[in-house]
Amino acid sequence: MTGEFTALIGPSGAGKTTLMDCIALRQRAFEGAIHVDGRSPKSDYFTQTGYVHQKELFFSSLTSREHLMFHSINRLGGKYTKDQCLKRVDEVINEVELMRCADTIIGGGEFALVKGLSGGERKRLAIGTELLSHPKIIFLDEPTSGMYEEGKGGEGGREVGNECMSLLAYLLYLLTSLPPSLPPSLPPSPRPGLRDG
Repeated sequence: MTGEFTALIGPSGAGKTTLMDCIALRQRAFEGAIHVDGRSPKSDYFTQTGYVHQKELFFSSLTSREHLMFHSINRLGGKYTKDQCLKRVDEVINEVELMRCADTIIGGGEFALVKGLSGGERKRLAIGTELLSHPKIIFLDEPTSGMYEEGKGGEGGREVGNECMSLLAYLLYLLTSLPPSLPPSLPPSPRPGLRDG
């Protein structure tokens, strides 16, 4: 239902991700039905929803800003100008509080060859990527996973735990205050395709 924040809690292997994949219609084997506000989802369901996977998908050589710009052009470029996409990137960087590392290389990756963003910053970047298009529904698969690795135990662990809770609280605020459609700062482009200026 609109304005609700729902959490799936269970032990490892309980099927939380599978259930979320089904609800998000990302599971091909799903044979049930879902309803959004009591109605079957329309064809625009995928453009109205965001999905933050447990394992982030980043190009380690890009900066946070470059990553968001790439996704902004791909998701919004058909309707908005390049300048409008840039503006939305700046808005998201502020929304998820990535100002200090906006021009930092993402780094990390499977073999962590390049040092870059912290676990919390990577998670905020993944969430910011999905917030670019103002989704009406956002699914987060284990949104705090990887954040506790930064500080195991002691003060470091408490600080990272506080960051996790702050992130979730702020995300709840963002989701319950999202406009029903794109804001006036992003008016539709008069013609399709990405335009400069």
